[in-house]
Amino acid sequence: MTRAFRFGLSVMAAPADREWIAAGARAASQGYDILLAPDHLTTPAPFPFAVAAAHATRLRVGTYVLNSGLYPAALLTREIATVAGHTAGRFELGLGTGYLPQEFAAVGVDPGSPRDRVDDLARALDAARAALGGRADVPILVAGNGNRVLRLAARHADIVSFLGMRYDPAAAGGLSPLGQRAFAERVAYFDRVAADRSAAIERNLTVRAVVVTDDRDAALRALTRRFRLPAEVLADLPILLVGSIAEIATQVEGLRERFGISYLAVPDRHQDEFAPVVELLRGA
Repeated sequence: MTRAFRFGLSVMAAPADREWIAAGARAASQGYDILLAPDHLTTPAPFPFAVAAAHATRLRVGTYVLNSGLYPAALLTREIATVAGHTAGRFELGLGTGYLPQEFAAVGVDPGSPRDRVDDLARALDAARAALGGRADVPILVAGNGNRVLRLAARHADIVSFLGMRYDPAAAGGLSPLGQRAFAERVAYFDRVAADRSAAIERNLTVRAVVVTDDRDAALRALTRRFRLPAEVLADLPILLVGSIAEIATQVEGLRERFGISYLAVPDRHQDEFAPVVELLRGA
């Protein structure tokens, strides 16, 4: 069965108190389904954001995604239980491993190895289940790219978030993007390990850039400096949506047709560019 599209807005900026209601109302009027809080030291604190956004709007709200290594299990359990109780059944819990060494250093936490961070994610999933006590109205999203994270998602998640990138400490920002072939391999791996659960798990993709243009080739060339990749490589990345509104809508439909991805999240800096695509495809 083909899932209807859902669209999330990842709130990277920290709006002032008086802007919450207006910002939420605008996102709702554009057709977005959920407001999402990343977990970086430069973005709004995710748990207060979720509660404030739930009170300011009728949209769903979520963490996208928590850096599991920064939260001791007992404190995480308390936070999740509190937020779930104050978001009127509209909370979605996103969990990941974290990947920026400087953020761990800033809070005095040893990030350990990639294996250690996945162990932290597994403990966070245990804490989440304890906090929710079997509640079915709080979907759990697990985000990642590696085999162990995808196996955790296959066993425990309601939503799997494919990053479209891989951990790369040598890359700018700690992540390197995946082309179509590598991305397809990750989705195929998830299908194998999820087995009978695969069809029941919603699939999400984090979009890194949206460029609405009538000259796709020129726009891709302009992105080469930002991503430090040739234009012909950028043209193959699932995380980039570039072209006219109709072309981008076709790209989004292709992601669902090929990979089963029906839930896309875009950063708020691309909110207005992507809104016409949301209008075209929402609920389709």
